[in-house]
Amino acid sequence: MKYPPLDPQMFADNRTRFAALLQSETIAIIHANEEIVSNADAYYPWVQSSDLFRLTGIDQSETIVVLYPTSPSPSHREMLFIKRADSIQTLRDGETLDKAKAT
Repeated sequence: MKYPPLDPQMFADNRTRFAALLQSETIAIIHANEEIVSNADAYYPWVQSSDLFRLTGIDQSETIVVLYPTSPSPSHREMLFIKRADSIQTLRDGETLDKAKAT
């Protein structure tokens, strides 16, 4: 882990403040930075998008957060999409978040 765990309430507060800045009926889609290939089998060091990290606290590639604060359905106001990890990826990159941990 790169740093000690941070208070999840801080990220919820960040999302609330950000959502208050959005115009009515607006959807915000924030995605993680992509991994950039340096040659056939190696990648440049990866750094998370600061926007996504400030809103979620998630430091994992292939992550998307969708904020739709005026959605009629409460379950659609904040949505998080993460890549389902497989055993090979876990060996290569280390442990990744699953649905329970990301919630």
